[in-house]
Amino acid sequence: MNIASADSTYHSQLIELFSPDIIKKLDPVNLVQSLVCHRVINKQDKEEIEAEKTSRGNIAASIVLLDRIPRRHKDWSNLFLQALHEAEEGKQDELINLLDPCFLEKYEAKKNENPTMLKYQPVHCSLGSSVISDTGTMEHYASGFGGAVSIGNCNAPPSLESNSFNSELSDQHSMMGRFLDTPSMSGALSDQRHMMSDILKSDNLNVENQEEETSEKVIYSRVKSDSMNGPMARLMDISSRHAGPSSMSTVSRESLTSAASFNGQGRGILLNTRNTTGADLENQLNDVHENVKKTLGLKEERNISGNTEMAESYVDNCDYQLDREPEDSVPHASLTLRDYQMELADSGLKGHNCIIVAPTGSGKTHVALKIMEEHFKRMRGRRNPKVAFLVEQSALAEQQGQQCRQYLSKEVKVITGETQRTENFQELSEWIKRRDVLVVTAQLLVNALFEKNVMITDFSLLVFDECHHSNLKHAFNRIMHHYIDLKLDDTVDGRALPQVVGLTASVGVGKAKKKEDAISWIEKIMAHLDAQELCTVRQHTSKLRQYVSLPEQSTEKVQGRVSNVFGKAINNLMAKIEQYMQASRHAGTVPDVQATLRAPAERGTDPYTQWLSRLWKETAKVYDQAARRFFTTCRNYLDLYNKSLIIYQDARVKDALDFLDNGIQAINEHSIKDETDRKMELIYQGSRSLLENCLYNAEQVNPKLNKLKEMLMEAYKQKEDSRGIIFVKTRDLVKAIESWMKDDNTLKKLNPVKFVGAQASIEKGGMTKNEQVDVLQYFRDGQHKVIIATSVAEEGLDIQKCNLVIRYDYVTNEIAMVQSRGRGRAEDSKYVLLAAEGGRAAQKEEINLMREAMMTKAIEKLQERIHEDQAGFQRRILKIQMEEKLARDMDACKGNRRDIQEGQFELRCGKCQDYICMASDVKTIMSAHHAVLCEDITNRVAAKRLNRAQFSDQQLQSGVGKITCRKCGSDLGNVSIFKGIQFPIIKISSFSIVDAYGMVDCKKKWKQVPFHVAELSNEDLVVLMRRGTQLINLLPV
Repeated sequence: MNIASADSTYHSQLIELFSPDIIKKLDPVNLVQSLVCHRVINKQDKEEIEAEKTSRGNIAASIVLLDRIPRRHKDWSNLFLQALHEAEEGKQDELINLLDPCFLEKYEAKKNENPTMLKYQPVHCSLGSSVISDTGTMEHYASGFGGAVSIGNCNAPPSLESNSFNSELSDQHSMMGRFLDTPSMSGALSDQRHMMSDILKSDNLNVENQEEETSEKVIYSRVKSDSMNGPMARLMDISSRHAGPSSMSTVSRESLTSAASFNGQGRGILLNTRNTTGADLENQLNDVHENVKKTLGLKEERNISGNTEMAESYVDNCDYQLDREPEDSVPHASLTLRDYQMELADSGLKGHNCIIVAPTGSGKTHVALKIMEEHFKRMRGRRNPKVAFLVEQSALAEQQGQQCRQYLSKEVKVITGETQRTENFQELSEWIKRRDVLVVTAQLLVNALFEKNVMITDFSLLVFDECHHSNLKHAFNRIMHHYIDLKLDDTVDGRALPQVVGLTASVGVGKAKKKEDAISWIEKIMAHLDAQELCTVRQHTSKLRQYVSLPEQSTEKVQGRVSNVFGKAINNLMAKIEQYMQASRHAGTVPDVQATLRAPAERGTDPYTQWLSRLWKETAKVYDQAARRFFTTCRNYLDLYNKSLIIYQDARVKDALDFLDNGIQAINEHSIKDETDRKMELIYQGSRSLLENCLYNAEQVNPKLNKLKEMLMEAYKQKEDSRGIIFVKTRDLVKAIESWMKDDNTLKKLNPVKFVGAQASIEKGGMTKNEQVDVLQYFRDGQHKVIIATSVAEEGLDIQKCNLVIRYDYVTNEIAMVQSRGRGRAEDSKYVLLAAEGGRAAQKEEINLMREAMMTKAIEKLQERIHEDQAGFQRRILKIQMEEKLARDMDACKGNRRDIQEGQFELRCGKCQDYICMASDVKTIMSAHHAVLCEDITNRVAAKRLNRAQFSDQQLQSGVGKITCRKCGSDLGNVSIFKGIQFPIIKISSFSIVDAYGMVDCKKKWKQVPFHVAELSNEDLVVLMRRGTQLINLLPV
């Protein structure tokens, strides 16, 4: 090893050791210009560091900088120290002496030998201002101290053990629960029933406020007299130790003691929760159940929950945004296709519209690149070829962008939502002029086409990655609507339309139950993409099998828990709340009460989640304000309990209980409580001792977790360098499984990490773009051996070393099965469904395998028909396109007649129905953020400053505060700062929409509202500036 290499290795170890302190002291923006000049980092690294600084701050940017500097230059360490000394103007010399005691002496000697060496001028500026270019001053600097510095004669480096920085490096120990074998648990459930009944019977909803206060005083006086000694005091101590200050900070002592008084009527609080017996828990459960029943005034159970149709639902894909666009030139590799790949490319190489269907790992992207390469040659002299490579997710945009840059000698640009926000040129039309190939997230092109900034004819080739999504209102399909409209317009020259190529591993079969229906589905997808041919490997199947091996697929069934007291307790709470709604005097205000209030029999399921969504929509239409608030409160608690059951089914009692504590805290954080709020909180607190006691009972341990651990350890025992992906249902469950693995002394060695979408906020379990990029890279490198992911990781992500894919009791359709199975790219990979015995997952997976086989047969039959009668096939395609265009045109006409002027819509708080603003008061910022501009908004909403912004760039700081309804405390949105002006940004899911005739509706997404929202104009900004920069006066935390 040469001196420079040894020096760099030593410095790398030092920097890694002291990185917690180094990152706090660096100014990365000052350093990047010098480091780029000396090729220590490249322009891509520079942009990533600056973007990280913009979005997440100085420390995050410093972390990225320290990660990048050792990668490219053999003498990076000396060049880094030189930049640190000069850019920081000597302020970091103490840090430099720590890393290399001889460096400054050598640096001064070099400067004395070369007096003309110019010192780097630091850039003290914000990211919003310009920075020094890569030439000019930096060119003089590059001639200075850029060579390797020998340190052979320097004193030995300081001992790592003796440095004070080491005192800050400490290990974090996992919390390990203790479980004891116990018998049955009937008594504890009885305690819960008694408690719930007492609380819910304590008042009637039609009493006056004075009577409510009197009732509360009676309840609290009962507690004061007999519950704050002995067992109750011990319980409060245990509860506070379990929940900690964060999860229980909003639960008042009065609420907790009130709950305890109800338990006193039953069998009492358990004296020793650390040695809980099964019989004690069952007794407590029964008593709590009866208390809730009495408190809610449920004299008899009304059963209106008949058999409900169990509809399947799919977890929403969390779109997430990743974008890193290197501009440095990359050597172009030779693009040589295998025989089976040339077979797949044949139709596209001839210029035909086609869909390419081939297994994951077969190289469909290379096939598309070959078609693109030939397209540029074929179009030469006819028109200026422009290619759009369309993807659904930003992670795939960067991955496909790298492939395009590697194999095509063309100018490539990756454009995602992130680049739109951070780059100077935000118009897609500008990049079409400047680049040959655009790798674009589909929604951006939809927006550009809608705004008429771009025409579909601006492109000569469209490539749709994962084209099976081209259906209904998906972005792919909406892009193709522009294409189809022009195709069906007789005045348009068809030669102006772009060629279309689709790529997928599975076109699916829709809801088909027989082969002919599957063929019709595939024809429909082909019509949406105007595809003439369906390309699969038919002649070179042996070559395909040689290079592509599917993972070994199996199903592991696991028995359920020995005891289910926690689940029964949550089910009891939910059942009583359902009965409470049905017995309420407000039930008569609900349209079609039998259908609306009839809950599915199985809780903690997708059908129950769907019912809650229907309940929200129907009760939002209720005219009576008190009734709407009543149903909103009940539904919010049912939603929390339902989600906690989903977590409990697949994770630990601890994870479900933590979720409940945090959820209850969030509900009550800003709430201005009424009687229903107080009752819901009290019945939870009355049940909480029982729920916590389940933590210490061995029968509550989840066997699925034990099986998951066994599978993971077996895989890593067989192959130490294994990589595994675990797919689970929800973000909440991702967090729970990650927490369980990190609490396990064996599994935490695999350094598990979550991977979820970026669309959700961080507080709701989402991830930032940079976190996603880092997770994937660290997973490839082996720093993370296991990823726990939602469906967002199912499609397209290419991780060659992944050899284990586990679907954790989570099955959707045959497309998802094929896609997730395809994440296992390594040789001898395994794809395993871990399913609960008696559940539906194993059965659905078997059905998916049959549907996959039906799809293969349908494709073969359709290919035969196309070959035999191309004209007949084209007529069927044209018929589908004309019918769907007619339906779109009719919907547009109906929409125009139905729309009322936006000023006639009121937006009211979804919980208390208090008026907030008119629809005409809302304008969009950057086509994404919906701001309220009315001057008196502060009369109806309150605001609270948050510790940090959710997102920040040169123009926008998003989520600097939170806004709530002044009347009920419901969360309405956030406060963002745009061009120095504070705006209340509202989320439509928190509102009821009331039209001029008093009709009430609710929507989950802004694109569903029945009125148009205009973009914030310069004229609006001028008016606001005259009014003052603060639309909302932020309150201190």
